[in-house]
Amino acid sequence: MKRGLLIAATVVVAALAVSWATINPLAAVGAGYMAKIACSEIFVAGRDPATVKSVEFNDISPVFDHIILREDTERRTVSASLYGLGRTRAIYREGYGCTLMRGGAPSALPPLPPIQEKALPHAMANSSAARDDVDYAAIDRAIETAFADDVAATRAILIVKDGAIIAERYADGFDAETRFLSWSMAKSGWTRRTR
Repeated sequence: MKRGLLIAATVVVAALAVSWATINPLAAVGAGYMAKIACSEIFVAGRDPATVKSVEFNDISPVFDHIILREDTERRTVSASLYGLGRTRAIYREGYGCTLMRGGAPSALPPLPPIQEKALPHAMANSSAARDDVDYAAIDRAIETAFADDVAATRAILIVKDGAIIAERYADGFDAETRFLSWSMAKSGWTRRTR
């Protein structure tokens, strides 16, 4: 009887160890994604943490509903885990943005070179800079359609032609100074429009 219990306990412990070894790295992927995005939205874009947590991860995966995010505004970090599994932390560093951390303190980074921002000129329909080669009515219709799509949740549209801004619009809570996470569509990570 003792031997049977010992074997059963060994099997249970082994199964739990295998499950943890399998589930923990998977949980770390989801937790890492959420920690990094939340860190960027809170500390780079300057968005409200409660808003980020409540709307940023909707309709991606039901697993995300169970990942707990905690931001530390003093340390400028966001930590995440799935019921303690996949513990991950993202840290914001001025000028560099947010980075996922594993283990101890992050490595020191080199000083950033000065950034020279160049403002784009406006060529809007209601100004003397309106362009004859732009169909502003068609652009307005396209922008209206984009912002009417609640599933797409469009946050901003900025249209540039020949180096001049010809149209722009922002959703509530966003403006020309908001830094946006642009993924691969702009091939540059964060984009910012300057006036």
